[in-house]
Amino acid sequence: GGAAAVALPGCANSTNPDTGRDQLILIDESQLQQAALQAWAQQVQQTPTWNNRAAQQRLERVGTRIVNAAGRGGQPWEFRLFDTPDKNAFVLPGNKVGFYRGLYEMCQVEDWMAVVLGHETGHVIGRHAAERYSREMVTQTALQVAGAQINSRIATAALGMGAQVGLSLPFSREQESEADILGINYAHSAQFDVRQAIPFWTA
Repeated sequence: GGAAAVALPGCANSTNPDTGRDQLILIDESQLQQAALQAWAQQVQQTPTWNNRAAQQRLERVGTRIVNAAGRGGQPWEFRLFDTPDKNAFVLPGNKVGFYRGLYEMCQVEDWMAVVLGHETGHVIGRHAAERYSREMVTQTALQVAGAQINSRIATAALGMGAQVGLSLPFSREQESEADILGINYAHSAQFDVRQAIPFWTA
């Protein structure tokens, strides 16, 4: 409720310059990046890396084009293939990209990879993890006691890495739609064939 929100420290609505949408953000970008880097280190430690040179080069080639199109080029990025059958991928604040062998093997054409990476990058540009964290903290009465302390468990879940901590916060329908639109725009700007998204999502 609105009354509870008044008591929240650091409560702020901010307008996302990339989407033009007002968002409730209760976590500083640097705090979220720190949580992301911790989640990434845990992921790398727990999940085997797929050492496939050709696949790695393909991921980096497609990923670099997407992050450049998203205006995040010129920064160091890490792209890593994980050797599990999961049909999944993620992009974290702090410029970490994970792509699972199961999904990679489905991506017969690079346009499909581009659509996936565009969508995941859209979640980062859209600040959806920060927004999920903030919405979750509004519902946590403990926040009033904890002050502005970051809850790393919820931050990790908000990043989409929640399976490792026993907590997963789904993206809202609005966030998924926003990531879809941003992702298609990035893939198109990077000169991939976004019409390929249709057979991919229906595959």
